[in-house]
Amino acid sequence: MPALFRDTVLRRGFPCLGARSSVRRGQCRVRVYPELGTVRDATSVCADLYEFARDTTYPGNFASFTAMFTGPPIGSESEFERLLWAHLQLMHDIDAPRYGWDPDTAGDPRDPRFSFSIGGHAYYIVGMHGAASRFARRFPYPTIVFNPHAQFVWLREQGLLDTFKRLIRTRDIRLQGSVNPALLNPASGSQACQYSGRPVEPHWHCPFQPHPDRPPAPAVRTSRA
Repeated sequence: MPALFRDTVLRRGFPCLGARSSVRRGQCRVRVYPELGTVRDATSVCADLYEFARDTTYPGNFASFTAMFTGPPIGSESEFERLLWAHLQLMHDIDAPRYGWDPDTAGDPRDPRFSFSIGGHAYYIVGMHGAASRFARRFPYPTIVFNPHAQFVWLREQGLLDTFKRLIRTRDIRLQGSVNPALLNPASGSQACQYSGRPVEPHWHCPFQPHPDRPPAPAVRTSRA
């Protein structure tokens, strides 16, 4: 299954340049779990993400952590969206007693600064599954890709972020003839509406509920270049 994911990312025309770079450099860590949306596997993903954060070197080094699930079968985009947010909520419930939110981002999904945080580190989430309407999000197994927020901060600091986004959207147009509307019209005011890949309604409400702020424990230590 990990080889299938890597082959998908490297196939001709796949639009995400960051994913392609992380795979080619051997910086894409892929783990397989039994079932999306369960406490058991949310706990396992948290533990593996903590390890990933400790092993990952910044800045300027594209890396990603991919959680693939053998089940359940996904019949629609709405079903995947529900399970994705249920899984992220479980992860947050497990993580919140130990770690605070990444201080560079916001925990409220209505906030434009929102980015999902685990172990004190923020991630941009990309959901993939077999029922996705967007070709770039289509994959036989339900999958969550965790992209470290820090690498997008680095791109912005280098003045490269807008070019990076433009290149990806150009490739997406070549693949499917259009850009995912969720990327152009963030209904929630934040990146939260982009996570599942489903083009959401204008008044879409994110089901995620962050825990009240508390004094954070030190984040999971990361490697620094």
